[in-house]
Amino acid sequence: MRVVLDSIVFANALLMQDSEASRLIRKWREGKINLVTAEPQLSELLRAMRSSPIGERLNPSAAEQLVNSLRGLCVMVKKPRLMDVLPNMYDNYLLAIAHGGAAGYLVTDDEQDLLALKKYEGTEILSVNDFLAQTGG
Repeated sequence: MRVVLDSIVFANALLMQDSEASRLIRKWREGKINLVTAEPQLSELLRAMRSSPIGERLNPSAAEQLVNSLRGLCVMVKKPRLMDVLPNMYDNYLLAIAHGGAAGYLVTDDEQDLLALKKYEGTEILSVNDFLAQTGG
């Protein structure tokens, strides 16, 4: 099962070990899901990890090493076809990654646009809690 994580969800999953989002990383490590991403999202993830309160406690080289390791462990979408579906360019980019990587799910906490869309070209858009509930936590 291929899954795209919104960058904030991704950062929380990696950095907050007791969060609901961290359960996504456990599912990934257990081989129950394949994470799908693209190079610009990994750059955004690194920026988010450095700027978050939790990231302040993370050694910058450790954050970089973590993101570098993700390149070899995730399904990488080489050149996502940009979409013009939602007003937010970043939301459109996540849809492009999901489409390019044939992801069944996009997990986000963006209630304003992405979660309101619910589904796009075969990709179901769910919150962390809804995804966990639907896929057996």
